Amino acid sequence: MSRYEDRLKLDQLGNFLEEKKYDKALEIVQEFDIDKIKETPELKLFAEVYSANEMYVKARDIYRTIYEQINTRRILYKLIMLCIKCDSLPEAESLYQEYLTKDKGSIERLTLKYRIDKAKGADTEVLIKDLEEIKDEEYIEEWAYELAYLYHQAGMSEKCVEACDELILWFGDGAYVEKALELKMLYQPLTKQQE
Repeated sequence: MSRYEDRLKLDQLGNFLEEKKYDKALEIVQEFDIDKIKETPELKLFAEVYSANEMYVKARDIYRTIYEQINTRRILYKLIMLCIKCDSLPEAESLYQEYLTKDKGSIERLTLKYRIDKAKGADTEVLIKDLEEIKDEEYIEEWAYELAYLYHQAGMSEKCVEACDELILWFGDGAYVEKALELKMLYQPLTKQQE
């Protein structure tokens, strides 16, 4: 393929990704010899296609190459996430230690720790501690619900109800609020306002 034809294919690839036509995007990626691709934006695009098609090992391998070129916190974060999805936990843990040298204060360092601990099958108490740290740093709907659910799993009904009530109060509606309402109903009826 000529450089012009490559550019057309890459534009088409971007459109397929935007339209969530991941199988068609994968067909285009497979037309390229990825070992010959050196441009980071193109490599990221290919990794995104592999990831969207749940081909995490290929996506991880591409992100390793990208990280050799661009040693940034954002690229390292994506690489760690892909290692977790590939069940390459020793590599994820090693890269996480490197990540901590680049990131001393963002919420991502805590969410990565939680994801690694969860993938390793850590005890519920460890996961609860991780999520409580996240909550102390920043109150995020997804993690607030996950914390409430872990309280439920650990048999901590009062903390579960409190966490559900707090999530409902903070966010008012949405998918996680609906889940929190359902979870709370396992222990007590909803208030009039929550109904």
